[in-house]
Amino acid sequence: MGMLGHPIFEPILIRPSANESNLDNYCETIPFYLRTAKTNATGRCTREGFVVLKGSQLSAQPTSSCPESIKRLREKYADRIDQQAILTDNILLSSPSAAASFVTYASTNGVVLWITKDGRSFKEYES
Repeated sequence: MGMLGHPIFEPILIRPSANESNLDNYCETIPFYLRTAKTNATGRCTREGFVVLKGSQLSAQPTSSCPESIKRLREKYADRIDQQAILTDNILLSSPSAAASFVTYASTNGVVLWITKDGRSFKEYES
């Protein structure tokens, strides 16, 4: 059920039906990782966007060039980030890049930074 264009009463990580593409099936079942010197995050793509999973370590401080939109997202979800900059709940964002920027507190390209455990980028699954 949707309300004002947003799905409600539906779990974030929805499993696609059998008639949907194999790429969608594969993408939703595979975890993606974003690791830097200051971050250690896990995420999954969904039909609604990209989910940064509970327990992900976020960068604690914004870069000097961090976009205002990312700063606003961090403020919006401040109640889901503990004192050590670890997520206490899953957060659904609009895209892999929005999710990567949220995690790194910087302007980043998420389709390149989110990778599988075998080193494949999200961009490889998009193509």
